[in-house]
Amino acid sequence: MLSEADLEHWAAEPADAELLVRWARETVEEALAPMLDYYDEIEIFVHGSYANRTAVDGQSDIDVIALWPGLAVHGEVKWEDDVSLRYRQFRNGVEDELRANLDTGLRPPRTVCRCEVDGQRIDVLPCLTYRPPETDVWFAATRCSMGKCHGRGPSTP
Repeated sequence: MLSEADLEHWAAEPADAELLVRWARETVEEALAPMLDYYDEIEIFVHGSYANRTAVDGQSDIDVIALWPGLAVHGEVKWEDDVSLRYRQFRNGVEDELRANLDTGLRPPRTVCRCEVDGQRIDVLPCLTYRPPETDVWFAATRCSMGKCHGRGPSTP
């Protein structure tokens, strides 16, 4: 059984959570900035436990989304499809820039690029926008795009 002190520890977000969210977003933005020479726009925003205020001090990584809104997924995509190839190129570019500009020890990722920076773990997930088949709803989130914040939820084009 957990003690009251244990419950308080696990229920409290890190005191510096807001600063860490801003730092992680800005750190990833800076590392990926060279990609803007090729990609018109990359949106960077924090997602997960830090974004929704459920992070636990000393136990949580900072999840960051690197979204390329210039390529959208419409329904099912096969490995050989153009959108799949272009996503893999984007994802490889994210990995290369993170390794060159942020974490030279970055291991080959599976899905997420796990970076160790200043004693913090930042998980960067390269993503595309997605529209479910036969709908006009696009899924997006409240996010910051290279320093400019705006809110969006499910929306119509």
